[in-house]
Amino acid sequence: MKLHGENNLETFSLEFEENIRKVNACGVEWTNQESICCLLLAMPKSLETVTTILESMPSKELTVDIAKTRLRSEVERNRSKKYK
Repeated sequence: MKLHGENNLETFSLEFEENIRKVNACGVEWTNQESICCLLLAMPKSLETVTTILESMPSKELTVDIAKTRLRSEVERNRSKKYK
């Protein structure tokens, strides 16, 4: 699963969470850290800076929700740059 472009981050996030639920429903123990790792690996090059920042955060402080919030913020920031 890979995000192509930034325009469909919300759709990607919903599909990503659904896939995590499916994995958990199969009885596989999926940790928060594994979820974050998969999420960040799926991001496009345009989000590389924020992805690197998130990867360097202490794992105890980083959740999937925090990662998605930061990614959304970066997408919005990139969009606002395009329209200036």
